[in-house]
Amino acid sequence: MKFVLKEGQMLEDVFPTAALNKIFPAAGSSLKSKKLDARKFVGVIKITDDALDIQRRMRNEWNQDPD
Repeated sequence: MKFVLKEGQMLEDVFPTAALNKIFPAAGSSLKSKKLDARKFVGVIKITDDALDIQRRMRNEWNQDPD
């Protein structure tokens, strides 16, 4: 069975909620899940170095061989 969703369209628009849980059992669990509380990840980081230098150092850590 193949379903094509148009841009911006969701499964809830195509199927009623009762039928959605029977057809797509995995989709039903995501409807009941809690939403992400992004407020606990909000914050400010104060740095003294140049941001580009910090980014280069972080990327270079991956390229170095562990000794």
